Amino acid sequence: MFFKLDYHMKQSMIASIPSFNGEKISYISKGIIPTPKDIYAASSFNEYGDIKVNREGNIMLDGVDNNNPISIDTSIIETTFIDKMNEFSNAVKEKGATMYYRFSPMNEAAINYQDDLTTFYNYLHNKLNFEILGNPYNAVKEKEWFYDTNYHLNSSGVIMWSKGLINDIKMSLDITSPTDIPDVDKPPLINPDTGKDGDNTYLEYFEYSEKDDEVIITKLIKEDEKITIPYRYNNKVIAAFNPDVFQNKNVKEITIQDNIRLLYDNSFSGSSLTHLIIKNDKPNSIGVGDHLLDGSSASIYVSKDNLSAYQTSYNWAKYSASIKEIS
Repeated sequence: MFFKLDYHMKQSMIASIPSFNGEKISYISKGIIPTPKDIYAASSFNEYGDIKVNREGNIMLDGVDNNNPISIDTSIIETTFIDKMNEFSNAVKEKGATMYYRFSPMNEAAINYQDDLTTFYNYLHNKLNFEILGNPYNAVKEKEWFYDTNYHLNSSGVIMWSKGLINDIKMSLDITSPTDIPDVDKPPLINPDTGKDGDNTYLEYFEYSEKDDEVIITKLIKEDEKITIPYRYNNKVIAAFNPDVFQNKNVKEITIQDNIRLLYDNSFSGSSLTHLIIKNDKPNSIGVGDHLLDGSSASIYVSKDNLSAYQTSYNWAKYSASIKEIS
């Protein structure tokens, strides 16, 4: 497969080999074996590559990852992507098989409907030399079907989606037999409140906005060098803080407890933050985007027991170089 890549892709891959191998060697030299704990650890998959762990429902704040909105604008489709897909389709045909394009599940709450899905579909239809399977609007699903990203389904969503995929394949092949998979009910959004409480020492440092069963911090009204994000306000769990709460502030150390479910991109831009301490042993329970630390010189600190879990987490691995053990 490597030899099917173009020159620039081969160059990029070869250039990455030293750092990739160096990272693996460092594990051996330090006697540290990575031990992922989240849903994407190897132990979560069966022999078919399917996740075998139950995902009861949507664990995202308000059911959507606002750090990663879904764009369906044709400008995101690169010509090289079209060329590679068509080239691969031709290779598949030579082997006597058929290749299809199908839209991935998309969280309706994350889509910007200023973009036109019909235009996106027609663009692909005119550019690809193989069939697009199914109706693209059927790929847009309510947030209750999703799990921890705007594309990843919970266990009920997987059953719903698999049945639809099978039916699309049958329709393409003119197969009229019924699909013997019972329909599943759409699961309700998960209420994460376990009744647990935490450190509320800095409750009066903030202003809040209450929504249903959760609270969002809207403003920092008193600064201190070290602050712990409080756990509850008016007996409701504090689930997040707005991205501008700590921007351009002089707080140097912020502690995040396990009540926080989403950290917005650019939350510490222009701030004096050096230590972002996270006291949560489930990395995938906190939504995080690609630009959390942009505009700051902060590092992320977790306990020794959670260090490897965060550095290898699906959501947090992008920050692995900035994740350190609490001293």
